[in-house]
Amino acid sequence: MAQKKKNVQLEPLEAIKRLMILQLLAQGVKTESIAEMLQIDTSTIRHMVSVRGVNSK
Repeated sequence: MAQKKKNVQLEPLEAIKRLMILQLLAQGVKTESIAEMLQIDTSTIRHMVSVRGVNSK
């Protein structure tokens, strides 16, 4: 039960994180650079957000 409550509390923060990553990608920042800043693997970012079509304006 405590784990579920924690997940509910973290959902808005995870959504904000995804939006900020999408914004960086739209600005032309490379996935590798974002992953390096967050100290995560690039595949984690690709799983979080669909990077296909983000840079097409």
